[in-house]
Amino acid sequence: MAPDQHETLPDAVEQLVTFLEGNWDLTADLNLAGADPLTGRLDRAWRRFRQALLVSLQEQEEITGQAAAAAALNSIRTQDMLHRMLDMSTGIRESAVALEHVAEGAQVTAASVGQASGAVQDTLSASALTARSAATIAASTTDMAASLSGVSQQVDRLAVESSRIADLSKVVNKIATQVNMLSLNASIEAARAGVHGRGFAVVATEVRRLADHTAHQAGQIDNVVAEVSGQLSQVSTQVVQGVRQVQALAGAATEASQSAAGIDGLVARISAPFSEVRTTLEEHSATLQQVSAAVQSVSGHIDGLESHLNLVAAESASLLDYTRHAQVGLARFAKGSFMDQVKQLTLRMSDEISQVFAQAVDAGKLALDDVLALEYQEIKGTAIRGLSRLFDVSRVPASGFEPPKFSTRYDAAVDLALRDVLDRYLKALPGLLFTSVMDLNGYQPVSTSNTCRDWTGDFKTDAMNNRLKRFSTDRAQVEAARMGLKVPERLLAQAGSYVRDARSILSREEFTRLGNSLAQDGAAAELYTIQTYASLSGRVATQLAVPVWVGGQRYGACMVGWQPEVRRSK
Repeated sequence: MAPDQHETLPDAVEQLVTFLEGNWDLTADLNLAGADPLTGRLDRAWRRFRQALLVSLQEQEEITGQAAAAAALNSIRTQDMLHRMLDMSTGIRESAVALEHVAEGAQVTAASVGQASGAVQDTLSASALTARSAATIAASTTDMAASLSGVSQQVDRLAVESSRIADLSKVVNKIATQVNMLSLNASIEAARAGVHGRGFAVVATEVRRLADHTAHQAGQIDNVVAEVSGQLSQVSTQVVQGVRQVQALAGAATEASQSAAGIDGLVARISAPFSEVRTTLEEHSATLQQVSAAVQSVSGHIDGLESHLNLVAAESASLLDYTRHAQVGLARFAKGSFMDQVKQLTLRMSDEISQVFAQAVDAGKLALDDVLALEYQEIKGTAIRGLSRLFDVSRVPASGFEPPKFSTRYDAAVDLALRDVLDRYLKALPGLLFTSVMDLNGYQPVSTSNTCRDWTGDFKTDAMNNRLKRFSTDRAQVEAARMGLKVPERLLAQAGSYVRDARSILSREEFTRLGNSLAQDGAAAELYTIQTYASLSGRVATQLAVPVWVGGQRYGACMVGWQPEVRRSK
């Protein structure tokens, strides 16, 4: 074996050992050259192995990326279906209860209609009775009117007779006066006769007494006749009025009889629909009860479907987790793929971000403790004007931003420099969706220029185009910012679309109490994560994140995102 051949073989072995120890760069040759047959065989074997492994890993990366995108999309759609199913289930349960109430109401209404129908029947009977009574009253008042007419005639005759009695009384009184005069003359003549006239005088005296008594009685008769005559006059007037009233009552009774007959027919016509309505309501009540039972059955099926969807969601989450681990593992090999380029770009961006902080600390613009403090103050009032260096704040109300924005003890000193770094790396590789940086709580001190636009006051517009100085509510990004750290699930809770739950904002002391080390060490140099996630709009994104270190301490992370279908080779 020639000396140069002996020297080439150890060099080749050294390169292989370096590769096997972790420098998994499949894009580099081993430079195995020489006349030695064994070295030549090793070179050819390595090239075949490298090519086969490279093709296999590239295929695995492509398949894993597609699986991750599908799992992410399936996960978000499953969650959306779960929310809709929950709303549907709630609505169906409410509908079932409402149907039961409607069915009960129909039964009550049917009963009420039955009662109403009974009342109508009672009214029908009463109206018939009223008609008969009115007819009877009409007949009776007619008879009464005839009787009163007869009474009036009798009264008139009595008045005539009382007049005659008065005339007779006058005659009697006149006769009594004449008898009294004759008695007086007889007494005078008896006195003249002396003893022979005494007996005649006694008779004359008695006749005079009788005449006086007759005259007195005649006067009494006159008084009585006068009173009777007056009373007969009043009775006659009242009888005439009574006759008129009875005649009017007879006419009204006749009209009432006719009206009662009309009511009788009307009630009869009303009664028939009531019976039909009652029958229909009873049928509807039975139908509603059947529908309610069917709805409850559907609700049970939906509950079962919810359980199934929960299982699908859990399986999708597990699949996403598997693909994430697979993508992280595949990214350890340098394959010359788009993901390799993203990884190298993100590592360089992390270094530059760390340098921005370090230079600000070295220049005395801020202290290291300011960067690591994890303290926030909402921006409102006069503090709003301080952001005019980044975008137009003229439309921001004094009450502050919606969603709210926050400042820290350091962001004003570094945000412009950080934005320049993010903008530059966003343009460094075609196909990127975003570049961002955030601390351990997901706070973004700044964002790229395309998401740092002027404030308009329109919530939807500003939520998308002005994302700096607020907390990210994207769970994938918050988890990426805390990669490698132990944080309980309950502390990842979110309160809404753009406002983080205060429980998920932790201090460095709280991170440490949870068993985390925030100091940079050798293992931290290889720390990175890849996540694929989807939005409700169906947009799928993959992001690669690496930690950001400042002064040997964990600040947070920076990340780069792209669409999964954008996978390019050098």
